[in-house]
Amino acid sequence: DPRAPNRKFPCSSLLLLVAMGLLAGRKSLAAIHRYGQFLTQKQRSAIGWPSNRAGTFRPAPSYSALYNLLCNIDPHGFAAAINDWLAAAHGTLPRGLAIDGKYVRNLVLTLSMSEHESGAPAAIAIAEQAPVSEETKKEGELTCARRLYASTPLHGATVTGDALNCEAQSIALVVE
Repeated sequence: DPRAPNRKFPCSSLLLLVAMGLLAGRKSLAAIHRYGQFLTQKQRSAIGWPSNRAGTFRPAPSYSALYNLLCNIDPHGFAAAINDWLAAAHGTLPRGLAIDGKYVRNLVLTLSMSEHESGAPAAIAIAEQAPVSEETKKEGELTCARRLYASTPLHGATVTGDALNCEAQSIALVVE
């Protein structure tokens, strides 16, 4: 497709790299890009990375390719697709889960529910975009957390969070 962000990499490969970077705890596009640069040839093969004529796998896609892709996708749909995959793995997921929100460059609030021991995400959500202030951060993180509590299987889990997440409505959703 001539409109694809990078003709050398199918969009599915770019999305896979972004998802892997997020699940590996990378917090910026630059960190996800660097993550892709350090994948071994064996790892590139395992995820279906395109190969070149010499039989080795191409270098990591450019930062621009990743940026252009992310500018053209629905972040909520992307988060939903990752959550569907994580939900399909339910039962193999950890049961000690911590929830926390982080802003990426003061533009997008991401919230993740992660395993206590390794930090591996079990579910993620993207908040609605709003100007960053302490009040909008609080509202965005609480709203996202409540969506995650309602959509993530929490039976038998111990859920922890910072003081922001310790309020009655959120706790009631976790218990339900």
